[in-house]
Amino acid sequence: LAQKLSSIKQLFEGIDADILESTLDKRIPKSEKNN
Repeated sequence: LAQKLSSIKQLFEGIDADILESTLDKRIPKSEKNN
């Protein structure tokens, strides 16, 4: 069970990272981000 919970937690952290990245991409222009 603990193993399952930790893998679910990792999954959610990965999803959170993806969402954060995509929202940052929308807010910050690509040219600014690359600098």
